[in-house]
Amino acid sequence: MRRIRTQLFAMFLSLMLLGYFGYHGIHGKHGLNASHRVNAELVSLRAELEALEREKAALEHRISLMLPESLDPDMLDESARSSLNFAHPNDLVILRPAD
Repeated sequence: MRRIRTQLFAMFLSLMLLGYFGYHGIHGKHGLNASHRVNAELVSLRAELEALEREKAALEHRISLMLPESLDPDMLDESARSSLNFAHPNDLVILRPAD
């Protein structure tokens, strides 16, 4: 009788440990659910990184057009008009009401 009780207690303890580690293996801080959340966040961050890299490349291209070695007259004209708030006499200016 004592031996059966010991075996039942060992089996109960084993099942409790198995349940504890199984639960935390799925729902714990480093479990399967956390792994899926990290992978989903990784996908969204990679998409954001690609968008930022495209934006960076576009900005670098605009900067390269304004370097003294390869100065683009159109880029210089656009930049000067924008910063000085001037327009060419042949330009068509459309005024919009301010918000």
